[in-house]
This record gives sequence, C-alpha cells and structure tokens, in this order.
Amino acid sequence: MKKILPAVISLIFWLLTSAPSAAYPPLLPLHVEDRRIVDANGSAVILRGVNVNQLGDYFQANPKVPSTIPLTRQDFEQMASIGINSVRLIIHWSALEPERGKFDAAYLDRVKEAVGWARDNG
Repeated sequence: MKKILPAVISLIFWLLTSAPSAAYPPLLPLHVEDRRIVDANGSAVILRGVNVNQLGDYFQANPKVPSTIPLTRQDFEQMASIGINSVRLIIHWSALEPERGKFDAAYLDRVKEAVGWARDNG
C-alpha cells in the first residue's frame, strides 16, 4: 500500500498536467464583461483619459503662429505619471488625405509615432 499510493498520486498528477488545455482565444488587455470594462483578470478598470489634439488639422489665421504645440514623448510620460491611462488621439482626414487620393505618409508616421509613445507609457 505504501508503494501504490505514491504511484497513484503520481499518475493522477501526470494525467492532469498532460491533459490538453482548452483552446481559448487570447484576451485583449481590456474587454467588456457584463457592461463593465475589465482587464485580463476580470477586475474592473476605470479609464482616466484625455483628448490629444496636436495631430489635428486646424485653421490658422496667422501661419506664423502654430495652432497647437508639438506632441512629444514627454507628453505621454507626463500623462502616465498623473494617472491617465487612455488617450483619444485626434486625427483629421484633411491632414491624412490633403488631396483627393493622395495620402500624407509623413502624417501617418506622426500618428504611428504618437501611438508608439502611448503604448510605451501604458
């Protein structure tokens, strides 16, 4: 009996660890569950967000005066440091496609850069 019990326990552990796991799709960092936004652990998440408008295309009465200040990595670092965990990045179609059928690659690069800075800061 002393030799059988450890063998049975070992067999049970082996069967449990070698059983195929159910194939579930990976969860996104945040998702909706019962009308709440939750993280991968099912804990409710409170979003604290701001609008970031520096990539917008705004009317300028005086072209010498910029319509917004430049967007930088430090902006996202500062937002994260004060607890901001979501950003609505303003993107204007007039900046994306300044002429019909011609997209501005430099503008897309600026958007990609801003998204990267946001991602890097959580």
